[in-house]
Amino acid sequence: MKKIKVLILQGIIPSYREPIYNLLGEKYDLTIGYTLNTQVKSDFFIQKKISHKKFKNLFLPTLEFFKGLDTYDIIILTPDMHYINYCIIPFIPLRAKIISWSIGMRASYKLLYDPTRPKTFLDFIYLLILRSCSANIFYYDEPLKFWKNLIKKEKVFISFNTVGVLPSILCNEDKNDILFLGSLIEGKGVLDLLKIYINIIKSDDNFSPNLRIIGEGPLETEIKMLINKYKISDRVFMYGGVYEENVLKNIFSSVICCVSPNQAGLSVLKCFGYGIPFITNINAITGGEKNNIIHKVNGLLFSTFNELEEILRLTHVNKSFFHELGANAKKYYNKNASIETMGIGFENAINYILKK
Repeated sequence: MKKIKVLILQGIIPSYREPIYNLLGEKYDLTIGYTLNTQVKSDFFIQKKISHKKFKNLFLPTLEFFKGLDTYDIIILTPDMHYINYCIIPFIPLRAKIISWSIGMRASYKLLYDPTRPKTFLDFIYLLILRSCSANIFYYDEPLKFWKNLIKKEKVFISFNTVGVLPSILCNEDKNDILFLGSLIEGKGVLDLLKIYINIIKSDDNFSPNLRIIGEGPLETEIKMLINKYKISDRVFMYGGVYEENVLKNIFSSVICCVSPNQAGLSVLKCFGYGIPFITNINAITGGEKNNIIHKVNGLLFSTFNELEEILRLTHVNKSFFHELGANAKKYYNKNASIETMGIGFENAINYILKK
């Protein structure tokens, strides 16, 4: 039986998307179109550089871009309004059925994810794009509250935004250390975490957890200066950017919890997949991923840095509590946030429009 031809249009092809693309590539004749760059190599799908023109931070279509679009049965696009070349596709007469795939509403570091915020003019432009598609795939169902009756719920399918992990064993007795996973930038609070950690180990000689930092960014030099200043290179380990899954898995095997003071993104799901509870601020910046954290069940939410310090001290005196959180995190991932679960959302949307 001939496979359905599917084109997914992205700005880049990030490595963390490879598992879901591989899964879809087994079921469909899949091509991933990218504008900027790709970070993956795969035998399960075709990768295609998309012709475009750039004006400031906008991506515009070329005549070459339109060639071949009608060879696909389904086109899945991200309605990022910087990619004008993608956003105009629902308004072009094509044989292909069009599906949007996104968080479900406009959100960024400047415009935080908040389904309760007032709508703006650009939101209604975004809505027009969504409504012009045959179906919409949202990461979560929260944006339905934002749109209320402005979008047909039967056209919306949830494909849980997650990342893949390798098979692993919890090995609770070996988990001891504290992890920071993410870009080393001001907004994520890595310096705040480091300073709290330094305060703890200077005041408690018996405190055993080490601090492991995975990530790269402009704060790397300042972090190293603090490590040298307090002579704690035997307690704080920096790995830089780590993208090989087997290396991440090896580091995670010694981690009792992950702490990201000010942001909760896809790292939440990555940690859950390896049985690591996630700790963040109750008001952390998020694209919805924070909502996976159930306080005192699979992670912890704090309001002040004093509370965070108490939590970190607890990792030493009550390891069993964090082991239990980690076990629950793994169960949550397996039930709600696996790559297979994510794939079901895509399949449901595709099956819906093929039946129409």
